[in-house]
Amino acid sequence: MSTSEYLLADIGGTHARIATYDGDKIGKPVILKIIDFDSPIDLFKHAVEKLSVSKPKLAIASTGHEESPDVLHAANNSKWVLEKKAFKQENLPIAFWANDFYVTAYGALSLGHDDLESLVPGKPRPYAAKMIGGPGTGIGLAYADYIKELEYYRVRETFGGWFAVSTITEEQNLCLRTVRSLKNMEFQKAVSYEDVCAGRGLPYLYEAICKIHGQQYSSEIGTSLLSHTNAPLFNETLRLFHEFLGLFLHTAALAGHAWGGIYLDGGVIQKICDKGLFDAKALTSTFHANPQPEGQTEMIVYDALLAVPIKRIDTEYVALSGLKTIIEQGIKT
Repeated sequence: MSTSEYLLADIGGTHARIATYDGDKIGKPVILKIIDFDSPIDLFKHAVEKLSVSKPKLAIASTGHEESPDVLHAANNSKWVLEKKAFKQENLPIAFWANDFYVTAYGALSLGHDDLESLVPGKPRPYAAKMIGGPGTGIGLAYADYIKELEYYRVRETFGGWFAVSTITEEQNLCLRTVRSLKNMEFQKAVSYEDVCAGRGLPYLYEAICKIHGQQYSSEIGTSLLSHTNAPLFNETLRLFHEFLGLFLHTAALAGHAWGGIYLDGGVIQKICDKGLFDAKALTSTFHANPQPEGQTEMIVYDALLAVPIKRIDTEYVALSGLKTIIEQGIKT
């Protein structure tokens, strides 16, 4: 076994991507299915054996929330709890952990043209904030703000995927009401964007559209909709997914002054793009919706939205690059 300074780990809702980092280069990652492991310690033990390393420090990007500085609950797996004490006992000390989209944002800042795909053209403002987000199992959202004194960006993580959904058409409103009825929301009072345009929300959206059109809903299709492109009402669901995603990006861009551009990542948007299913027309029908009233002489907000470029992060290891950047720059998480 070789000694590696770090194991970099990107723990998503479905897969974990783990690689060595020796202080210079990132090694070739292994991709492991979360469902194959009973605990995060089992996952890392397997990765250590697979990568033939010993005594690494762990740097982790993950969804979830901190119960305390030493305990992290993974958001997409209720049984998974990362405890620094338990990891240390297994000779797997955790150097730090951070929100996955917070880390992805740092990785996105260093990407070149070869790792980005233009989805919606625009003209970014120099040194303006950038937005990094998108639908995976949930919806991640982070902003990168340029700090003049540092001559570099600093990232802000958010709970932006939990914005309450807005609508601008009767069809969207009907879908939203139907999703609410399907979820039987007594405890959850607001329908969030994660309920309609994320991995966990896409089945609800499809079921709602089936119900509206009097079509029998199949859970087998609904839970893996992007693999069933010939399914009844697939095109309607995909269009509305993009319309709701456009509304999310509209809200998030305005809230964060993200005039430096939007960078999309996440398992769902990656699969949509890989399959050639990205619908720029549907997305911009809501993202470019003019929020300003008639009679204003200057369309400052509307013009700003029209200028925002939207790009897809076209590399699956961006979070590992982000962890490397955090280590190199000594950024506190």
